[in-house]
Amino acid sequence: MNSEKSRQPQIIISPFGPFTPGGGGFFPPYGQGQGQGQGQNQGPAQGQGPGPYPPPFPFPPPLPPYPYPFPYPPQGQGTQSESGQETQTPSQPGQGTQTQQETTTPSESGTEQASPNYSLVKIRSVFNNLFVRLGDNNTLYATGNSADEGVTLRVIPVNSYQVKLRVDGGRFVRVNDNNLLVADTNNNNATIFNRSESGDREISLMAPNGYYVRVRDRDNVLVARAQNAGPRTKFRFEQVTQNPEANYSLVKIKSVFNNSFVILGYNNILYAMGGSVNEGVTFRLIPVNSYQVKLRVDGGRFVRVNDNNLLVADTNNNNAAIFNQSESGDMEYSLMAPNGYYVRVRDRDNALVARAENAGPRTKFKFRRVNR
Repeated sequence: MNSEKSRQPQIIISPFGPFTPGGGGFFPPYGQGQGQGQGQNQGPAQGQGPGPYPPPFPFPPPLPPYPYPFPYPPQGQGTQSESGQETQTPSQPGQGTQTQQETTTPSESGTEQASPNYSLVKIRSVFNNLFVRLGDNNTLYATGNSADEGVTLRVIPVNSYQVKLRVDGGRFVRVNDNNLLVADTNNNNATIFNRSESGDREISLMAPNGYYVRVRDRDNVLVARAQNAGPRTKFRFEQVTQNPEANYSLVKIKSVFNNSFVILGYNNILYAMGGSVNEGVTFRLIPVNSYQVKLRVDGGRFVRVNDNNLLVADTNNNNAAIFNQSESGDMEYSLMAPNGYYVRVRDRDNALVARAENAGPRTKFKFRRVNR
């Protein structure tokens, strides 16, 4: 008799409903006890009826209404750190293997489609009908009377409902200690905003402090201090129409270490040996996602990492290397190759080689924009 009782399942009421230790798991919510199973030594068994106990609250707990306040993301999505998966730049070898899924698929023929993940927009306040511009100390103001006065911003998605903002060709936007929006930081310190659409393509942005971005009364500066969405928190993102290739930055790459520009050398190997900007080769910087890029010689071939870890511009789009791009400060960038090593300037001949385990002076480069 005692042994028969010992085989009865022990039921514990947990915060998520009745639970049976030892493999029984959670009971279904009260009134939904449908199930099918295999009875012990009794063949198949089917049953339907109420669960043994009503759980203490609805199961599972519902999420708050959209837009989801921090730290609650939509179901099936995780939260994002400030550095974000956008800037995963592991410093140890072997951690740099990246996925090959791209949001841009430039063709080998050179016809490249604009990346949907990097929307160029002018932002206009619905409240005062003025465009956002860049003011004193890189603060954002809604005071532009026309689109020409508005600053062009690059909207970079972090996931399906969060974005970063970057001045096109400039710095990232953050919320400072006074809750003002300022464009003066790098990717790692950029603010991640919750973006929600309130209808008729009117967008509201919620900052990590839990407040909505609004147009401030006295000076029309953008400030993250609205507790609720309202007229002052609504903006329109007006797409900037460009030449399809305009989303792919043309740059000259300059080594911070030896102050020389990258040139195309023997067998299409890249060297940091150019004494002037005119000697440097022009590259097309093609974003794969928010933190990875491909390099292509403008009008020429894509860059890959060969078996000797040298960077060579001799391949097509499908075989091009995908580099992790990280900003180390003062607009200096480091590139991590798929082999998990950083690109550096080699000692003996200034060739670019992906063999640095850690970022350092030889791995830093400046990307100088080329205007046409």
